[in-house]
Parts: sequence; C-alpha cells; structure tokens
Amino acid sequence: MRFAQRPDGVRIAYEITGAGAQTILLVSPLAGTIALWGEFRERLAAHARVIAFDHRGLGDSSVAPLTTTTRALAADARAVLDDARIDRADVVGSSLGGMAATWLAADAAPRVRRLVLLSTLVHSVEVAGSLRSAARVAKLATCAVRGDRAMGRCLSDGILSDRFQADHPDEAARIARTIADAPRSRRSVLVLAAAAARHDARSALRRISAPTLALAGALDPLVRADRMSRDLSALADVTCEVVPDCGHSIALEAPAHVADRVRAFLA
Repeated sequence: MRFAQRPDGVRIAYEITGAGAQTILLVSPLAGTIALWGEFRERLAAHARVIAFDHRGLGDSSVAPLTTTTRALAADARAVLDDARIDRADVVGSSLGGMAATWLAADAAPRVRRLVLLSTLVHSVEVAGSLRSAARVAKLATCAVRGDRAMGRCLSDGILSDRFQADHPDEAARIARTIADAPRSRRSVLVLAAAAARHDARSALRRISAPTLALAGALDPLVRADRMSRDLSALADVTCEVVPDCGHSIALEAPAHVADRVRAFLA
C-alpha cells in the first residue's frame, strides 16, 4: 500500500497492479474501496499498469472532512498520480468516482488522455427524475444508520440490480461481504453521499478535451442511459453506450464485458 499526502492532512491510500506503458487510474464508487474493483481491475491489469485508491474516509485513507466535495475527490485523484509520478493516464470512474473523474478531466485536462464514465451523473438533481430512482435513493440513504455489516449488505442491495442478485446470488453475497469488510464509518458514508448529492459539473464539461466513453446499465434506476447521453452531449468527443441486463454497478455485474469495452476504447 502506498499513500499520497494532501495539503489538508488527509492521506490517500493507493495500490498499483499490472505493468506496461499504459496507466489506468480507477476512481471508485461510493461504497467502493480498492478491493471492490475485483475482476474488472484484474482484467485491466493484465494489459496495463492500474492504479486504484481509497476515497478519503474509506479503506486505509484518512477520515473525510465534512466539507468534502466531488471536486476535492478529483484533487485526491490528481495527488495519487503525482505521488506515483504519472504525468498522464487514462481515467475510469464509476458513479461517485465518475463525478470525481469528470472534475479531474476538467481541472487537469493535460493529465487525462482518455476518460471513461461508468453510471455517472453530471448533475445529481437529475437522479430524482422518476419514482423508481427516488425509491432507490431513499433506500441507499437508510444504509448509513445501520450497523457495519448490515450497512454493507444494504449498500450492495442498493447498487446491484435485482436481476443480478437473483441470477448470481453467490457473487452478490461476495460483493456484499467485500463492502461490509471494508473499513468505513457511518460518518464517512454520509459525507461522501452528501458530496455526491451536491455534485454539479455542467459548467465544467466544456473544459474536457479527452475523448470520453460513457456506459450505463440498461436496468439502472439511478442513471438512465438516455439522460446520461443528453447531459454529456456538451462534451467535444463522447460516445455513450448501454450495457444490457445490468444495473448501476456495471463493472461488478459484467466485469468481463465492461473491461473488454474499456480496453478497446483505451487502445
């Protein structure tokens, strides 16, 4: 484990796996520590150097200040690249991580060669567009008031589609255990959730020059593919695609398919 030091005293824990001339930076979702990337990270690391880190407040990183924003998380990602002495990388962000990755590509455009956004909102208010999405948000909001292991199960239920949990109960249980076993606190989950709720990167899109691939699950109640495509149309170079039979966490539900698509885009 390595650590990048931030000016506010926060230490960001990160790992490097794989090798090669290409570097891919993974920016995790709300419930995600490094371990959650699982097979998706392994598949990418078979062909490139992959950097994954724990958001402040999660895993081995320091506690997240109450004022944490998605833009601050982007600065953490940049600090990880600095500490690893990586001048330029391909960046893959999922959900909350995609929000941070959007800011990174806008605020540090020369550092991002290509950008991949998985299940990512440009403006969090958009999530309230239907009763189904509002119900899922409400379900996730209750997770932080539960005990540690119950919170892990609650978070996994919120990010995995009902179909995936029914068709792959053993893998869904493994993901729930991975989330439950990761060091975190109710406070950290609430701080990061609040950062996501305040996210609005609409004004930053015009500053993103990196070619961008945006993927959304066909069954995702939080990020509808048509709305994602509409919101990201402000980007200079963007390709939006739907991953069939998947919910919000497409890198967990279809790691092989999504990794192959990401590799093809980054090639």
